[in-house]
Amino acid sequence: LSDNCLKDPRSEDNIQLGYGLQSWKYFHKYDTELRRQLTFQKHIQNTAEQTIGKIFQKRKIKSRKSITLVGVHIRRGDKVGNHDGFNIATPEYLNRSVNYYAKMYTTVLFLVISDDIAWSKTNMPTHVPVEFISLGKREFDMASVVACDHTIMTIGTFGWWIGYLTGGEVVYVKDAAKKGSRFERILNFEDHFYPQWGQMSWVQFQFTDTSSRKIDSKQMQKRNNTIGILYYCWEKKSHDELYIEMEETYGFLLG
Repeated sequence: LSDNCLKDPRSEDNIQLGYGLQSWKYFHKYDTELRRQLTFQKHIQNTAEQTIGKIFQKRKIKSRKSITLVGVHIRRGDKVGNHDGFNIATPEYLNRSVNYYAKMYTTVLFLVISDDIAWSKTNMPTHVPVEFISLGKREFDMASVVACDHTIMTIGTFGWWIGYLTGGEVVYVKDAAKKGSRFERILNFEDHFYPQWGQMSWVQFQFTDTSSRKIDSKQMQKRNNTIGILYYCWEKKSHDELYIEMEETYGFLLG
């Protein structure tokens, strides 16, 4: 389909762009501008802030800086028993995902939104602090988890945009599409998921030392509370970036 066809379509023409056209590559070079424009209306932000504030009061959390918030979006609804090839996130996926964040950060609170809160309450891990949010309108729910630091997503574009707008680390289902399914045919993982997002079974993390002070392997191991570091290397760019690759070996890794 040519650019001219899109710029000057004739009224007698039918144009179908197709499916699965969601890719970060379309707007990557406009990322800063896009994030500045894609913000929630003030009353939605206020509702989200008040919701999180009430949770803090209930849990006697005095400072936002003292805790790491992880937003969890669990999509089920029409995807349960679907024939398009969507793999619904399992309790095992949720367990391994929360274990990763619980190991990575000292104090973590998971905020869950879902179109199936009953299932989520039954299947979310109970060994970590979890709060369930259901405000009656999806924009309020979405704003509440976008206010978090990191994201656990399952399937669907709603969760994708939550991860994008939140920033931070994002974990997604490695096998979101069933083999040989229609969904697998239209889903290009390299185009759909940001390369820095972590899929379940192999995760790459990037940390920045803004002081340009080299961090040795023991310090970084202590920082991440992990023993799964295979190797590390330094690349000199505008700042030092440390890339850590971890293999699916230990229980807290995502796999």
